[in-house]
Amino acid sequence: METILSILFAIIFLWLIVHSINDYLSYKKFATNFATAVQNDLDDFSLRIEDIEDKIGERYNNLEGD
Repeated sequence: METILSILFAIIFLWLIVHSINDYLSYKKFATNFATAVQNDLDDFSLRIEDIEDKIGERYNNLEGD
């Protein structure tokens, strides 16, 4: 009986370890993908700000030239 309980405990313990590692890797992958998406959004936003600055500069120069 003790042997069966020991084997059952070992199986449950290994199952918990495997699932803990799997969960960790899943969360790590999610965090990496999320961080990459945020960085891409920030890069796009920076490019839009630069475009707006360029357009404002062009319009200001056009007004000065007139």
